[in-house]
Amino acid sequence: MGRKPLPDEVKAMRGTLRKCRTSKTETETPARGVCKPVTKATAPSWLADDARKIFDRTARMLISWKVLTKLDIPLLAAYAAAYANLKTAYADIASGPGYFIETKTQNGVSVSMHPAARLFKDSLDVVNKVGAQFGLSPVSRRQVESADARERADAAKVTDPFDQFMGQS
Repeated sequence: MGRKPLPDEVKAMRGTLRKCRTSKTETETPARGVCKPVTKATAPSWLADDARKIFDRTARMLISWKVLTKLDIPLLAAYAAAYANLKTAYADIASGPGYFIETKTQNGVSVSMHPAARLFKDSLDVVNKVGAQFGLSPVSRRQVESADARERADAAKVTDPFDQFMGQS
């Protein structure tokens, strides 16, 4: 079994990347076809009006970040639907009895979670998980920012061939 092979990016950062040692299965980041960032996204027809508004607003933001691709449209639609359910459930909880319901039974009073509270919790989980994949959480944005900083630092390390020839680097 042995160790897993190192990605070419890691080899490049360590300075040990050679053409003869590059992975044949790895390809560069796909920037064509369905993986190319889109410039316009249309909400699916099955989304409700509230979810469409969320989809459009979020899609515009992701397009400006050049993150959204054709493959991401269904996932973004699921995010928008979950976010709309979250808002609806919160409004239902706020106008109703709250998170818990008391029901009188033969043995006394039974306390259970309001159905809208369950929907709220489940929708919040989906929004958090899917939103993090798009960089919509502070932690995921921090990871992207640190990756960008590493790329800038790597680019700064590239030396000018003429300087090397002259012995200045």
